[in-house]
Amino acid sequence: MNLFSTQFLSLPRDGYMSSARDIMGNWSYVMVFAIVLLLWFSSTIYTVFFHPLSSVPGPWLARSSEAWRSHKYFRGTWHQDVVLLHRKYGNVVRIAPNELSIVDETGLKALYGHGQKVVKVRHLSPNQKLANIQSSLSDCGSQSKWYDTWTVPNMSMSFFAVRDIKTHRHLRSRVSSGYSMTAIQSMEPLIQDVANSMWQRMGEFADRNAPVRMDEWANYFAFDVVGSLALGGPIGFIEKGKDVDGIIRSIHDGFWLMANMGNMPLQMAWFNNRIAQWALRSFGGERLQAFSRFVDWLEVRVDERYRNGLGSKRRDMLQLFIDAKDMAGQPVTKGDVMMEGVNILGAGADTTTIGILATLGLLLLHPEAIVRPRQKSMKRIALWDSKRQGETLSSRSRPNCRSYPPSSKKVRDCTLPFSINSLA
Repeated sequence: MNLFSTQFLSLPRDGYMSSARDIMGNWSYVMVFAIVLLLWFSSTIYTVFFHPLSSVPGPWLARSSEAWRSHKYFRGTWHQDVVLLHRKYGNVVRIAPNELSIVDETGLKALYGHGQKVVKVRHLSPNQKLANIQSSLSDCGSQSKWYDTWTVPNMSMSFFAVRDIKTHRHLRSRVSSGYSMTAIQSMEPLIQDVANSMWQRMGEFADRNAPVRMDEWANYFAFDVVGSLALGGPIGFIEKGKDVDGIIRSIHDGFWLMANMGNMPLQMAWFNNRIAQWALRSFGGERLQAFSRFVDWLEVRVDERYRNGLGSKRRDMLQLFIDAKDMAGQPVTKGDVMMEGVNILGAGADTTTIGILATLGLLLLHPEAIVRPRQKSMKRIALWDSKRQGETLSSRSRPNCRSYPPSSKKVRDCTLPFSINSLA
């Protein structure tokens, strides 16, 4: 008998092999899922219990994932959440597996004191010991990419986002003359013109006994001032009493998105590509296209200046940006000029608004504190030279700005150049 005769081995070979492939395929999917789950579980156990930061207090969910912090960021409540965190946990709080939020005078001076060379953003590596976190300035800037989220297509890197110390120093120095005290004094009559227009509009509201949305009008004032200093004249917010061309909203929406996407994989690459831009233009609506519209608005004004020059107009900060030189001594590119425009119109006007509202809000909450500044300002509207000796208003506004910082996001910087034990 031929045991290997086909009549005894008439098995459905194709069916058998197909079943085997199905079984192996199912096992492969199960194995992949199990491996991924095991890796995630192991990583969670490590970050929660064995990570160098495991002894730092903070929310339990923040120990295992950045999602807890990112959720607070996107929700827009971080300015409140971070205060509550430090009240509950102390000066040092763990807000993500590799991230601490620190409130400490020593740390502030080490980061921002004059002459400090701490480089922006460094993520903590697992082999660093909590008891001896020392700065490593040589590679600090290359450890994290959060600041890359502020890269705008067709523009150079902003001095706000650049992490190389030499480049940052150059970018600051080439426009520093426009922000000097001498320059500010020379431009004060321009600011006063905008202020006079503002007081006139406030008087109109008072005559009608109408309420005023100061959160909106403080923005109008700040952006018209910046327009006068940077673009040769007010943009028209005060005159029209509205957000002209949606510029303010576009800046707020754009900065909100970029700041939060800095924590996400690929950051703004999700939006700064041709397919995404086409989809946003076609289906995104005004809010999702807001920052692009602001950039387009700014580009029209920069192109007009390149094309027509100053003419008979006074020299403004836009012309200062155009006349600047790069690190090789060559004229700057249009991308450099555009980025400086984004800096002063976006960050500059917005932070000025926050300072105004912080001071005004606290004065409204504590009306007794407004008596002395009002008495001084009512005597006469004086220029800087004549009121330089009076520090009443300044002494009130500076602490307010410290209490309400321009950015609600945690300032991201390098590991501190001293032992964390001094804080913990």
